[in-house]
Amino acid sequence: MKFVNKIYIFVLCLLCASIPFENHIRIVPNLLLITLCILFPFVIKKSDFKVLSSNAYIILLALIAYISIRSCFIPEKADDFNFIKKMLLALILPIVFLPVRDKSPTIKALILSVFFCVLISSFNLIVYILESKSFNFTNGDIINDVLIVERLYLGFL
Repeated sequence: MKFVNKIYIFVLCLLCASIPFENHIRIVPNLLLITLCILFPFVIKKSDFKVLSSNAYIILLALIAYISIRSCFIPEKADDFNFIKKMLLALILPIVFLPVRDKSPTIKALILSVFFCVLISSFNLIVYILESKSFNFTNGDIINDVLIVERLYLGFL
């Protein structure tokens, strides 16, 4: 069982490292989540589920339920399904983290991946400035091409 726990933590670290790159390698986080779901029954204990009764998790669950039901009856946007998928990820991640006692390796993996995102974006920015001979970021398409992670999401990670 100890070996399965180590594999679980390693896969969880890979998931945390791949989240900032989700727009570029979508299949990797999904495959890692599937792997974690397969390993989950082998590493979880009954006492770990007590955390799910916290107010924050219940509020998150209620918010996702409200948005899902609202989007079924009031289809305002075509983006609702993609938004709900991202909200479900926020619902699944705390469950996946339940069996992990020491969260420092996963936090280090996330910080390291954000650092690599910043490095890649800096390199892309330098290449853009050298090619265009200007620093004109008024066009939104150029910003999205140069920065590997959206500025807002990078701050939250």
